Amino acid sequence: MWVADRNFCTTGFLFGIAQRKGFFVIRRHAATLSWERESEWVAAGRTDTGTLDGDGVIEVLTNLQAEVAVAAVVAELYRGRWSVEGLFLRLTTVLQCEVNTLGYPPAALFGFRVALAAGNVYAAVKGALRAAHLARGANLRRYRKATRGPKKPKPPRTRFSEARHIATSRLLNGEQK
Repeated sequence: MWVADRNFCTTGFLFGIAQRKGFFVIRRHAATLSWERESEWVAAGRTDTGTLDGDGVIEVLTNLQAEVAVAAVVAELYRGRWSVEGLFLRLTTVLQCEVNTLGYPPAALFGFRVALAAGNVYAAVKGALRAAHLARGANLRRYRKATRGPKKPKPPRTRFSEARHIATSRLLNGEQK
């Protein structure tokens, strides 16, 4: 099962997963997904935080069977991917393991592997701290460096505010005029 961010929410990617008998839980990205809707969107409840990354409402798409895919569980599955992304963000900033160019895939793969190994070491150290006699009563969340604040609102468009964006690829394919 793929659990991914909205940047992976493209028509080809989602239907490709489904055609290969795979499953996905992906946040909806309206600009990159084109398909025919069978029914209207339905609100399916709230998470324990009530918001996700500053957004009050998120749309999560899945092709899991309805009897398995309880909305709250699917939302928690999607939210859980942030812990993995947070780990990689910490490793990238601490170890500076992100390769600046995509021109060397083996180097990028090596950096990714180093980050995975470092992530395991990081998790082991955190686990050891939790298990240690002196750290049993300590609240490790208290010692986090920072938490992300709310997103800044998108500034209003000033240049070409009357014009609508048309993708060049769609013009070339004759999809928009």
